[in-house]
Amino acid sequence: MSGEPISLNGKDDKDVLTPYATMLMSVNEVINFREIGLHITDRVIVIPFLATFTDDRGNRDINIGEKLCATEALKIIVTRSVQAFEKVLENGKFTIPPIVEETTKQYFMDCNSALEFISLFPIKTIIVKSLYYKKYQKWCTKQNKEAVSDSQFGKQVLALNYRPERYLLGGKREPYYASPDFDNSKSQDIYDKYLQWNGITRETDKIYGDAYKRKAYNGTFEDYLLKQLNDEQNTEDEQQLDEEETTQEEQRTDNEQTTSDNTL
Repeated sequence: MSGEPISLNGKDDKDVLTPYATMLMSVNEVINFREIGLHITDRVIVIPFLATFTDDRGNRDINIGEKLCATEALKIIVTRSVQAFEKVLENGKFTIPPIVEETTKQYFMDCNSALEFISLFPIKTIIVKSLYYKKYQKWCTKQNKEAVSDSQFGKQVLALNYRPERYLLGGKREPYYASPDFDNSKSQDIYDKYLQWNGITRETDKIYGDAYKRKAYNGTFEDYLLKQLNDEQNTEDEQQLDEEETTQEEQRTDNEQTTSDNTL
């Protein structure tokens, strides 16, 4: 459809129909969009169908189509549809259930390796641009995902409100990504913490530079920034693992209690 108005009787311009289309697709494996922009994310909603109908479960009905088209069933469907549409008119928009929002978000993350990586490894302060991209490439290789180009990756980083900056730290001026709320006056503080990590004072760094760092060595400034990025992610992973283990333990306790009650 072109979306142009269509005259209903061919003569009277007052009686026109402006067509639009909503595409509904039912698939087992979701379509993988190579490019994810607002023109896609603003128009696609992923609805998970979690129910499974099989003979083993005893819930498979080969006559379900006829039953849904029966008069009483259609009355219920139409009544609920009208009630739902009244809510749309009242609120001025459709209500999106949390599970649909989460599934849609996860779907676009799976389609976009850059977005998924940035979500897993968010920049809390600053990171060297080239270092962040190399980390992304290694992550893609490990996860068996296709990495986008450096320029495409940079566009995705900036689309998430990170800032491009240049800092002069340790005698080198390099391009960085900075978190949206990062105060540029704090960049030297981060470098000072790096020197402390290596057991170096700012004065010693100015006098001896890289030669002294290699003696005291925990790593380069890039190593330090990458360590912060990894440590933050590892902490989040550990917290998530703890939460999952707690949930599983609670579920086991509930099952044991249910079994005990049934036995009694």
